[in-house]
Amino acid sequence: MKRIKQARKILLAIWLSSTVFVLIGCDGGIFGTGDGGIEEGSMPENGGSDISDSGTTSGAGDSDTTGGSDGSDGTDAGAGGGTDGGTDAGTSDGSSATTPQPIAFTNDLVATSRTDALITIVNVSTINTSVLELDTQGLPSTLALVPTNTSTDHFSLDPAQSHQIDYLNADSSTTDVFFTLSPVLVSAGTVSTFIVRGNAERYEVLPLATETTANDATLARIRLIFAANIDNPDAAGNIRLGSSGTNPGGGEHTFTGISYNNPIGNYIELPAGDYELSDSASRFEIQPISFTGGTSTTIIVTDNLETPLLIEDDSTITLSP
Repeated sequence: MKRIKQARKILLAIWLSSTVFVLIGCDGGIFGTGDGGIEEGSMPENGGSDISDSGTTSGAGDSDTTGGSDGSDGTDAGAGGGTDGGTDAGTSDGSSATTPQPIAFTNDLVATSRTDALITIVNVSTINTSVLELDTQGLPSTLALVPTNTSTDHFSLDPAQSHQIDYLNADSSTTDVFFTLSPVLVSAGTVSTFIVRGNAERYEVLPLATETTANDATLARIRLIFAANIDNPDAAGNIRLGSSGTNPGGGEHTFTGISYNNPIGNYIELPAGDYELSDSASRFEIQPISFTGGTSTTIIVTDNLETPLLIEDDSTITLSP
């Protein structure tokens, strides 16, 4: 099994999802309908992913959880929003004239009491990324400019509208789109996370529905996304969370069969406390991680030359129109 090039170190970017209030909605988009479904935890050729509002899986494959639960509220946002259609996730470098096939995304998993729909962009790719929305006349407006190196940004969408969201390589002199989400249908009170990943060979977006709390104040809700560029995207391993540290959580869980092409370990719940994250395929070194009770956390495994970074959502974020 091939591993990540030795010159690289793995960065574990841990995005802590907490309920976010006071956002300004954004209008409009190309009208349309669409939802879809693929097997939870899997990765289709077009780079999309799927959400189910019934049933829960604890990882990308069969896995065991000790001392926690598998998200027993009967919902599962671990695999993200519904996607369908298309076989081409984008262009090779974000600057080709090739038009990417739109990928549909639907999120109706209500996670907050908001009246709009919150979107978080996480960029773990090798390029600075511009995020645009087309209005009903087909004119673009900028939603976000997200630098590379695990940067994040936030915006909101009007749940009464269908949206088209385009992703452009901000480092390119052209204005060609490398990835399109359309139609984007998000209900009021939902939280969605769009993860931009890839390298010069291919850039793509993983759209995910996101939870904001755990079922119990003593538990932490956790999912895992593999976004590290590796030589063999099909090379898989089991990624384990085990109790450790000065305040051990007491639980454990293994996300099985995780690879670049099978990147999603769905939400599970473990007792709050200290853990260590390890990989059976040795694609990254053992990493200490701590979880707070009542919260929801997305662990993103990325490649980066810097030290591990903790990315937290700020519950006081306010966006300008």
